[in-house]
Amino acid sequence: MPTPVAATRLLYFPVPKAACTSIKRAILTHNARAAGDDRPVGRVHEISPTTAFHRLYPLRHLHKRWVCVIRDPVRRVLSAYANRIVFHNELADLPEAVLAEAGLARQPDLEAFIARLPDYSRLHAGIDHHTRPLVHFLGESPRRYHRIFDMPDLAALPDYLAEHGAPGITLGHEQTGGPKIAPEDLPAKVLDQLRAHYAEDYRIWGPWLAG
Repeated sequence: MPTPVAATRLLYFPVPKAACTSIKRAILTHNARAAGDDRPVGRVHEISPTTAFHRLYPLRHLHKRWVCVIRDPVRRVLSAYANRIVFHNELADLPEAVLAEAGLARQPDLEAFIARLPDYSRLHAGIDHHTRPLVHFLGESPRRYHRIFDMPDLAALPDYLAEHGAPGITLGHEQTGGPKIAPEDLPAKVLDQLRAHYAEDYRIWGPWLAG
């Protein structure tokens, strides 16, 4: 669900693996302080879950200014693999029998993970959540958004929030664990496979991506 920014008309629509933990914490900290609460914000994803775009959002939030941060779909998957698979070892909670029946490795290398991404997503809710396409979280109409930030523009977000009535917001850096992997590290065939998997994202949100 979108996260409102206190004292503004802004609504932030989160996307997993696009700095959403850091942004949510910054906004929720601002919201708490605006309400006179200086205590540290707890579990941000429980306070403001990241959910699928709802078809009624345009009516529910008609007079709000929508804001989102997007990220190249390939980079999102690479980040998900590095952080969720390698660093957090999330596949450890899948029973061996389940993996064996599907013919999946518990610790797949990157190419094996990409080749079987639909299967890993089907079996593991966390992997599914972090690799769902942009359209799942943001819908299919970018022009509804007042401002769309790509990850290279993220440093400009606090100034934008300040201009609209929320000064003093600073962004931290969360969920950064894991190796750094770039699209250039992938074989061309694997890169093409990933881009084909997210073809709808590139068609709809591609014009707002830096490349």
